[in-house]
Amino acid sequence: MITGIKHIAIAVADAEAALKRYQTMLGAAADAVLKTSDVTRQRAAVFMVGDVQYQLVESLDPDGRYAKHVAEHGEGIHHICYTVDNLKATIQNAEARGARMLEQSCRISNDAEDIAAWDASVTDDTVCHNCGIKGRYEHPEGWVAFLEEDGVPGAGVEFMQVYKPEEIPEEYREGPLDL
Repeated sequence: MITGIKHIAIAVADAEAALKRYQTMLGAAADAVLKTSDVTRQRAAVFMVGDVQYQLVESLDPDGRYAKHVAEHGEGIHHICYTVDNLKATIQNAEARGARMLEQSCRISNDAEDIAAWDASVTDDTVCHNCGIKGRYEHPEGWVAFLEEDGVPGAGVEFMQVYKPEEIPEEYREGPLDL
C-alpha cells in the first residue's frame, strides 16, 4: 500500500544548471545538496519542497537512463517514488492486478527467502533495469522496484520501502546516502 511520496525525479541535462534555475525562478532549493554517485553514474541536486524530496538528476554517461529520457522527451519528470510499508507485498499485489515489474539486481527485503532467491538468481552480469547497475548491489535508500513503463499513465513509478536505521547497508552508514 502506498503511504506517501518519497521523491520526484526530474531528468535534466545538467543538474547544477537546473538547480540554479529552480533557485532563481522559483526561489526554491536554498538547502539543495549536489551529489555525484559513482555507483549509479549520476549527479543530482537534491532538495525538499514541503515534505517531498526533489531530485534533479543528470546521467554521467551518454547512455544513462536520465540522458536517454532527456534525449527522447526533453527535461522533465522521469519517475515518482512512492513509499510503501512492505515492498514484497506491494509487488505481489501489483502483479496480481496485471502490473509488470522491471527486472532488477537489487533485493527487495531482508527476508531470508528473498535473500536466498537474490543470491541464486543475480550474477555479476545481471543488469538492474531499475538503476542500470551491473551485478548484485544494495540500494542506498531502501528496497525499491519499478513498474514497467506501460504500468500507469504519466511518469514512471518507483516503489520504495525506506530502510529503518538498523537496515541501512553498511556501506551507506557513513555520510550522505548515495543516490
